[in-house]
Amino acid sequence: MIVRAHIPGKPVSWKRARVNGRRHFTSPKDQAYRDRLRNAVVLYTLGAYPPIQAQWNLTIWVSMPMTKRKKPMVRTSDLDNFAKIVGDALEGVLWENDKQIVDLYVHHCAATQGGGLWIEAVSGDPDQDPPAPPKWT
Repeated sequence: MIVRAHIPGKPVSWKRARVNGRRHFTSPKDQAYRDRLRNAVVLYTLGAYPPIQAQWNLTIWVSMPMTKRKKPMVRTSDLDNFAKIVGDALEGVLWENDKQIVDLYVHHCAATQGGGLWIEAVSGDPDQDPPAPPKWT
């Protein structure tokens, strides 16, 4: 199964949960972005598929928006944090646990007018052996 989704707007990266006394919480901004990611994928698949117990290949393209002066906005987050928020947001939608992601590619693209995050998730056959690692000479 191949799932593609585009989330327009400035991408939000994963941030560590905050603590208020003994209570841990995720910021409303982070939770809203996770919900947008989840909803985009559910709309793409029409909610027809339960989470699949398979290996997944995940590719993410991150594009920051242009500033008002038509200059690229500076990316202030590490690319791996964009992968973390996607993996967490789609847990229970595409995969049961983000440990099922076996190949991960995260690309920083040129800035676009509104910015955005594009994902492509490809599920593999769980009975199929993973590809052999390349032989370095």
